[in-house]
Amino acid sequence: MVYPAFKFSLISKTPIFDISPHHARMACCYRDKENKYHLFIDYIDSSLNTIHSFQAIVNYYTGTDLINWTFVQTAVDKGNYNYEKNTGDLDCYGIGSPDVLCTDDFIYLFYAGRGNLAPDEYFNSLAHPGEPGYVSDDIMYAKAPADETGAPCGPFVKQGVVLNREYSWESMRIDDPCVLNEDGKIHLYYKGFNDNVAKDNIKLGFASADIHNFKFSKLKNPILSVAGGLEMPRVFKFKGKWNMFLRHFNKGSGTIWKHYVSDDGLGWKLHNECLFDCAGKKPGAGAADMMLVKNFDGSFSGKALACGLEDSILKLWMYNVIELSE
Repeated sequence: MVYPAFKFSLISKTPIFDISPHHARMACCYRDKENKYHLFIDYIDSSLNTIHSFQAIVNYYTGTDLINWTFVQTAVDKGNYNYEKNTGDLDCYGIGSPDVLCTDDFIYLFYAGRGNLAPDEYFNSLAHPGEPGYVSDDIMYAKAPADETGAPCGPFVKQGVVLNREYSWESMRIDDPCVLNEDGKIHLYYKGFNDNVAKDNIKLGFASADIHNFKFSKLKNPILSVAGGLEMPRVFKFKGKWNMFLRHFNKGSGTIWKHYVSDDGLGWKLHNECLFDCAGKKPGAGAADMMLVKNFDGSFSGKALACGLEDSILKLWMYNVIELSE
């Protein structure tokens, strides 16, 4: 089977999304049935004095040209924390890493819900469960009704946890949900890890569910593990073929995105060793987060967002993703 190859072409050196002095990090975006774009971003308030998204919320914007955006609402906010009982919701500390799934009836937002700590307590990214400063991370989702154009026409209502930590290789956190609807079956890819120091322990997990019941069945073992570790799976089907853009941690050279292909969405093989060089001195370099813009049916639009630093602020740049061959 012949798989496609892609290259990234920067549309403009100017960021297409800038909410300075606040930060925009992880994002998802789709184009509805009337070609209107819907953007959901990790909103990191400047008062937090960080570019890390553990305490982010997900804000919702719309636009027609992928350049000018209008704020609509906070799509998913932090949960509640009860200081008297010293306990809180599983997303009381923060919301992040959104991905979107559209149907004629609902728009679904999947996200990483971060809890365990009070919002004003000290967070330790290296802490394991039970240690001081630990923040849990589980995959949750919210949904909003869709109108006839495929746009959200009401508030997003939290539906709870769809995946939690079960196995040793994902015992610390699970994050970076990526969802794909294939004929009523939802494929959910995510990263799971149990050690923030040994990045080899960051692996790719998989779960699936029927779109009518959202009861996810998770595979016990990771479907991909690489030297150095991985994160942010971006899975899509292109001309009937499975593709995945995946960020790798490379010792000594930062991070780099690689392109994988698959016959079934489970067994992946490397197709392009250097798809997108995050470490390069180009607009969009810095945080090195990269996200795909989807069509309403979940197919890839041929455009991607990259998050990077400019003047110490996280902003989003737009790329055309060009097919080189079939």
